[in-house]
Amino acid sequence: MENMEAAKAVRDARDALRAAEYVETRATETTTSKPWAYIIPTGIAMGLAFFTALMEQVLITFLLIAGTIVLVWAVEGRRKSAVRISYKQEVRPDDTTWSWTTFLFYMASYTVLYVGLQFLPRNNIAVAATAGTLIAIVFIVATSLTWGRVSK
Repeated sequence: MENMEAAKAVRDARDALRAAEYVETRATETTTSKPWAYIIPTGIAMGLAFFTALMEQVLITFLLIAGTIVLVWAVEGRRKSAVRISYKQEVRPDDTTWSWTTFLFYMASYTVLYVGLQFLPRNNIAVAATAGTLIAIVFIVATSLTWGRVSK
């Protein structure tokens, strides 16, 4: 009889341990869903902005860049929630660490765009369409691959 009680206690302890591990695993998950409704239009707007810049349509380029800024602002505003899930949770400070990798990636991207604007032929619809499409695809892929990564 005592062996049965001990075996039941061991089973209960294992079940409790599994439940605790499950809760810990769920609590430490760092993945976030990708907002495709914002990523794809932003990539397309960037590609169209580059296309119109090569086609020397300054006003349309300005409007597309302004639209891209609004889309990025909407995405970033959506990602940073000021409301805590529970009042019992401690308030965690925002991560203000500087990432040289991100900085260098963006500087390299801007350099490539600038060089492209300087050396690609103007008013050539085939070149402009190819470059704009390539930029849109690269932006969408890069954003989808890096979205939700948490630096450690």
